[in-house]
Amino acid sequence: MKKKIIFAFAVAVSISAFAVGYGITYTKVSDSCGKCKITQTQRKCGLCGGSMSSKLVDSSTLEYEYTCTKCKHSCRYKLKQ
Repeated sequence: MKKKIIFAFAVAVSISAFAVGYGITYTKVSDSCGKCKITQTQRKCGLCGGSMSSKLVDSSTLEYEYTCTKCKHSCRYKLKQ
């Protein structure tokens, strides 16, 4: 009985965590190479494959500028909920 309760709780937590993360998407504002990958779990440069750091540009529209830590390529994406 205890195992069933723990399993049900683990499933409920997993589903709620997935639902929270699923509602967040990123919309491209500008990307000169067109290959950068910005998602909830991944921020990858399209030119060199390096990781991207973010900086908030506009707080009213939640627009972020992402800059590659290796090649300094930058792009802008907007957070959409």
